[in-house]
Amino acid sequence: MEFETLRYEANDGVVRVTLDRPEVHNAFDSRMLAEFREVWQTVRADPTSRVVIVTGAGDKAFCTGIDRTEAMGAGAAPPAADRNPFVFDDPGNYLGPKSNDVWRPIIASVNGMACGGAFYLLGEADIIIAAEGATFFDPHVTYGMASAYESIHMLPRLPI
Repeated sequence: MEFETLRYEANDGVVRVTLDRPEVHNAFDSRMLAEFREVWQTVRADPTSRVVIVTGAGDKAFCTGIDRTEAMGAGAAPPAADRNPFVFDDPGNYLGPKSNDVWRPIIASVNGMACGGAFYLLGEADIIIAAEGATFFDPHVTYGMASAYESIHMLPRLPI
């Protein structure tokens, strides 16, 4: 499979998906979301895939969440005066394997930064392997947003 923002390799039942936008710390945009949706559909339909490894290209970041240079869902949103913050299609819905009905074991290999929307992937991973220099944080409050879903989604993955 050829993608613009992801690398997809399948070999002997092991699927390796690499977020491939290191120039923006593997932040996801609408193209990556569409490609992830296709990846999860492919994995779900392939009876030979036994495990999925997700990682990020480069050594600076696994994923830093949404690409803030792109307006997610531009054109589809109603005018600003009509926007209801409670009726917004969350762009991260296409990232998580379980949210996309993929029930194979998911291993996340994290190097560098993992923050914000990266938690959609990490919160649904069965195993997270973090390099010694990996860092995890939630930048939502920096942008005046509530730090809620992503952080809560990660709670079951935190060591006690």
